Formats: sequence, structure tokens, C-alpha cells
Amino acid sequence: MERKDSRLSLAVLGLKVSAEALDEVVRAERVCPVIESSAAPGAASFTTATRAIRLPLPFLKMVSTAVLSAWLGALPLASNCLGTSLDSPIFDAVARPDAMLFERRRRHLKGLELLDFMLLNIDQVLLNIDQVLLNIDQVLRKTKGY
Repeated sequence: MERKDSRLSLAVLGLKVSAEALDEVVRAERVCPVIESSAAPGAASFTTATRAIRLPLPFLKMVSTAVLSAWLGALPLASNCLGTSLDSPIFDAVARPDAMLFERRRRHLKGLELLDFMLLNIDQVLLNIDQVLLNIDQVLRKTKGY
């Protein structure tokens, strides 16, 4: 811990955090360190336990954070930074992947895939309408002698 400008702060996983802010957050929410795709390798940020997911270490090593977050809909718990603290009951509130999670995410991603397909088809329909209007315009020009 260190004092800066008469405010107490501490380093948590390499981040300087105001002790006052940390106290407020910890009283209101279960907070946990997560890995974000925008962060530097090995760096962690913090979020609520409800927005995080606890994954086996090989997932973190073999799959990019961006893919994990998009696939699972949550930020990976920074398990690689926690060491033996990972076994603390503090992190019990962080969800673990299970069959229900994968089914929900499959339906969600399938819905997004369907939406993308529909939007692609709408673009194609609009292009076809433009072509039809262009053809009508050409016929009108020929028949009316524009």
C-alpha cells in the first residue's frame, strides 16, 4: 500500500487501485480480476463476478480472450494471475462452463447467425429491387422517348 496525495492506494495484480474505491466496490459487489482482449498480455482488469467466467488454464493459453469472450458471453477470470488464490471461496460466485451455458450460447449465437443471414438476404433483395427499378426506368425511357 502507498499514500499518494493523502489518499491510500494499493497495487492489485499490477494495477494501482484507490483503497477507498476498492472498499466501496467490495462492499457492493463481488469483484474479480478478468482478462480483457484489449489489455496487454498478462494484464488484468476487474469486473463483477456475474460478468466473468472461470475457465481451465488450457483454455486461457490456447484460445484468444476475444474468442472466449465472444463465444461464452463473459470475460475470463484471470486464473493465470491468481495462483493458489484461485481456490479461495471469493471466486465461487464466478460461473463455470456447463451444459446449460453452452446450450444458451449456442442458441444465442445461432440467433446472431440467423440475423446475419437475414441481413445479407435483405441486402440482396434491395440490390434486386434497385435492378428492377433501373430496368423499369430504361423501359420507360425507350417507350416515352425521353
